[in-house]
Amino acid sequence: PFMTIQAALALLLAKVAGTADVAFGFPIVGRRDPALDGLIGFFVNTLVLRVNLDGNPTVAEVLDQVRQRSLAAFEHQDVPFEVLVERLNPTRSMSHHPLVQVVLAWQNFAGENVDELSGRRLGDVAITQVPVDTRSARMDLSFSLGERFSESGVPVGICGAVEYRTDVFDRVTVEGLVARFERV
Repeated sequence: PFMTIQAALALLLAKVAGTADVAFGFPIVGRRDPALDGLIGFFVNTLVLRVNLDGNPTVAEVLDQVRQRSLAAFEHQDVPFEVLVERLNPTRSMSHHPLVQVVLAWQNFAGENVDELSGRRLGDVAITQVPVDTRSARMDLSFSLGERFSESGVPVGICGAVEYRTDVFDRVTVEGLVARFERV
């Protein structure tokens, strides 16, 4: 499902940006190093997915490209994002991120609804989901999506949230983008 959503986002971004070459980021939990096993912390790295839609590819071709490039990104997930930025040496600006302005986070909790995680326990530690409204956005546009399931484990759809910079987008524009994303 995540790669299908990535392909849909690539198609949407290409259409609204008027370009065949799009890139967006996606976070990945960076815990492959056994040295991190005993540590508590937020070890997340941002991977970049670049999709080229030149030549009017079929949906199957787009899905295949996204799959191949996502798997390649996963293989190189241990490369720190800062190293990637340093090696690519993009033009720096204080107004936007150096490589991507859009992020797609896929929330997958082994088939569980995020809301059901509240009230769970890890030994003596209780888990409580606390919504955070920072009134700031790190990226121009961030989608946080995940598949939801019924109590019996049957998929019931995808839902999530969108965060955006208000100096770049307004609410009506973002709602329009979300509606178009849903159609794609």
